Amino acid sequence: MAHCIADINTTRKPDLFIVDSTVFIINNGPFGPGELLEEHKIIAGTDPVAIDAYCSRFLDYDEDEVLSIQYAAELNVGEPNLARLFIEEKTLG
Repeated sequence: MAHCIADINTTRKPDLFIVDSTVFIINNGPFGPGELLEEHKIIAGTDPVAIDAYCSRFLDYDEDEVLSIQYAAELNVGEPNLARLFIEEKTLG
């Protein structure tokens, strides 16, 4: 499955990726019942690998532990190393 997730991003790269991580289920998904995690964040960007690497931290994974991130990086779909990226966080309200 990790290869398929990486491969799909080589067909046509979307212009914008948006992840709603305000509240999400972390087990027994997608319908549960399950444990909920509340990050209260919306993540947006143009690099799918960077977005996945950033979001992997919510589940206490490093980007190098997630196979789909590794495979997508090998296919030059995006940048998994968050230290190389400019990340801007905004607080709304």
